[in-house]
Amino acid sequence: MKTIKMFGLLLMATLVFASCSKDDDDDAADVAGTKWETTYFYSYTKEGEYEDTDEYKTPTELKNEGEYEIIEFKSNKDFYIDNEKLGTWSQAGSTISVTIVYEGETIKKSFQISGNSITFNRDDSNKDTVYTETVIYTKMN
Repeated sequence: MKTIKMFGLLLMATLVFASCSKDDDDDAADVAGTKWETTYFYSYTKEGEYEDTDEYKTPTELKNEGEYEIIEFKSNKDFYIDNEKLGTWSQAGSTISVTIVYEGETIKKSFQISGNSITFNRDDSNKDTVYTETVIYTKMN
């Protein structure tokens, strides 16, 4: 009887480990040919005595503050912001990497995709300045 119970426990443990072995990054949807709009913006800046926090949670707030934009990942790997081609993109699992060439400077950004949202996080903090930013985009129909 102990042997049967032990075999049953071993079988259950094997099934649990086998079901957990799949990497969730492989399940990220391909973003080729999709458009996304800004639905959340947060930034925090601190330089010496100066401190500023901005947070916008609605399309109206985002538009009024100039933080609303539409990004597009074209099927040919071109990256657009507000109908203007700014660079190229690639995707590996749930990470989207964007390369933008602006005024002769190459800027690299990465986004994390989760369901119908893409999140961009930036932290440019150093010993004198703290700057963090989070922008969330939601897939457009």
